Amino acid sequence: MDARTQAAVDILAGLAAPDVQRVFRATGGLATARARRGHAADLQALAYDLLPEHFDPAVGASPFHLDAFGVLGRAAAQTDAALRVAIAAPRGHAKSTIAGLALPLACVLHPERYDRRFILLVRETHAHAVRELATLAHELEHNERIRATYGDLVTEEWRQDEIVTSTGVMVKAIGAGDAVRGLKWGAHRPDLAIVDDLESDEGVQSSEQRRKLRLWFSRALLAVGDARRGLDVVVVGTILHYDSLLRWLTTSAPGWTRRTYRAVLAWPDALDTLWREWEAVYNADETEGRTEARAFYEARRGAMDAGAAVLWPGGDPLYSNMVYRAEFGPGAHAAEKQNEPRDAETALIDPDWIRYWEGQPPAFVSVVTVFDPALGQPSGDYQAVVTLGRTTDALLYVLRADLLRQPLDRVEEHALRGAVQDHASVLVAEDDSMERVRADLHRLCARLGITIGLEGRKQSRAKKARLVTLQPLIRQGAIRFRREHRLLVDQLLALRADGTSVDHDDGPDALEMAKDRLGYVAAHGARQAKPARADNGHGGGIGDFGGESASSLFGGRERIEW
Repeated sequence: MDARTQAAVDILAGLAAPDVQRVFRATGGLATARARRGHAADLQALAYDLLPEHFDPAVGASPFHLDAFGVLGRAAAQTDAALRVAIAAPRGHAKSTIAGLALPLACVLHPERYDRRFILLVRETHAHAVRELATLAHELEHNERIRATYGDLVTEEWRQDEIVTSTGVMVKAIGAGDAVRGLKWGAHRPDLAIVDDLESDEGVQSSEQRRKLRLWFSRALLAVGDARRGLDVVVVGTILHYDSLLRWLTTSAPGWTRRTYRAVLAWPDALDTLWREWEAVYNADETEGRTEARAFYEARRGAMDAGAAVLWPGGDPLYSNMVYRAEFGPGAHAAEKQNEPRDAETALIDPDWIRYWEGQPPAFVSVVTVFDPALGQPSGDYQAVVTLGRTTDALLYVLRADLLRQPLDRVEEHALRGAVQDHASVLVAEDDSMERVRADLHRLCARLGITIGLEGRKQSRAKKARLVTLQPLIRQGAIRFRREHRLLVDQLLALRADGTSVDHDDGPDALEMAKDRLGYVAAHGARQAKPARADNGHGGGIGDFGGESASSLFGGRERIEW
């Protein structure tokens, strides 16, 4: 609707004369105008009103849906800077329907608001992209709600891999690796790319394929837009590998609006008890198991649901997630539903072992902060500041897990302030690193009025041999994390059984040093008990790793004197 028509509609809608309003309503003009205004202002309203077969109000929207509609709607309506949005969402949570159907539909129906004239629908293969375009084309051709409100949008330029609508918008299907350099439609270069499930299960397993895809994405696709304004890009999908393109975009890529969602927000308290019994029932008989398992759940539903929280109760409830987990395994559920890809055969840490703590921290007998300034390491590595406290119950609580990429002077000050805030009695770094930053830290302490011990610590074993010692502690719940320590937990889950990593290991390395400085060295493999050694303030003691309790894991509860 042009500005003149819109003005006329507004005038007529506001007239008090009953005859004028009756005539206007009889033609459907007022209702249509209001519907259009509502659709233009609200992506979610457009989706629910025009695509009822794809969005069922009875099922309800999840926090992911509400956030995605809001973020994509607001971002796509801005025209002053290039748009960069990356969203990782669980499989089956309508991410493709929102980003790959509702968003381009809004751009087609309301070019006056979104101002996107050449849209690319990008998928893993050209064939997949063509199928996604066919879904949009079908709605434009046959959806009666769209046709009644917006008229005939089909033109003669209507082909399998590209369409041009009567509103003057081109939508083109593109597969990963397609030649896109120099792509134009008349005077228009592509101004919006909607990238959906760009990676495949097979492709992400090859480091060479991951490298090639990232090169194509960054050097070809991102460069295809107008030189002045650039290309707006929305990427949605599920994280299939720790070194995948989507994981990089949602964790590390600068300048991107990032979102990562998990189907299960909190696991049920009875995960290791009633749900294990349920799984045995479910898998006992191929024909009767499902019926009996459902009856088992319904009879104990309150106890089995306690403590659990899911992202989309109406569309993907807890029971559906547990069925998926039972049928395909925890590893498949972690990848497809939690955006936590891992290989159960080679992973050092199982996500189910991670234990969290909330509220105020308990009383500690010892607190230490470890600082890794990442000197002389690759530029992609993180600087780490990790604070660990030990309780009288011989448990270790992670108080701080800051993984940063900042200038050295800022990180040094951050580490000192963090250590003081966490009531640490000493700031520890590897021996070589501490020698290089000790003078800076002394000057900062004097300037900030901070008094704290500074300690260099020499590592006698290879990093991968040290990292595996975290496994038994985490497995038995002896190390507790906060939920905001997401990046540290991600790096722990990326560790392989031999201590190497498919991701960065800066956080786990600092955590291990803090654990070691508090007096414990866990032996890998047989984990035989070793005699305890008192900490003299210059090195970690050796704890017992032979028992089952947290106390025996730590070889007693003696207070460590710094």
